[in-house]
Amino acid sequence: MQQLRQTKTLRANKALVFFSIVCLYCCPVFSQAHENSGHIYSYLYVDTIPKFKGGAGYLNCFIKQNLKWPDNTEDVQGTVLVSFVVLSDGNIANVKIEKPLFPAFDAEAIRFVKSMPKWVPGKVGNKVVDIKMYFPVDFNVINE
Repeated sequence: MQQLRQTKTLRANKALVFFSIVCLYCCPVFSQAHENSGHIYSYLYVDTIPKFKGGAGYLNCFIKQNLKWPDNTEDVQGTVLVSFVVLSDGNIANVKIEKPLFPAFDAEAIRFVKSMPKWVPGKVGNKVVDIKMYFPVDFNVINE
């Protein structure tokens, strides 16, 4: 029991929950989209991909303040692959789990992505469009 408490404390104090901005597993074709727009484009087929407002530094601050390690999951680590659409107005929509890890982590990844502020939308040519993104949310313990 003492070892379990120490492990949980170690995770709480030294765990780095990392949200990677690497876009993976693209959807090579665009598909029917949000009711008010024409199409959802894959990030590979656009001229400008969506970006978190403020860049990577602001995203890291947002992660540290908002992404939480789920309770009672001491023995689980890994990655949840989440897809979402950055709409032409910068809002996040259609958040889905593409590769689950464990129910509590999947729920936290969805909650986290839905809590994001508006993004800078992407473009095709000079036209702002809806773009589907794929992001891995990594939950791993890193000992310092």
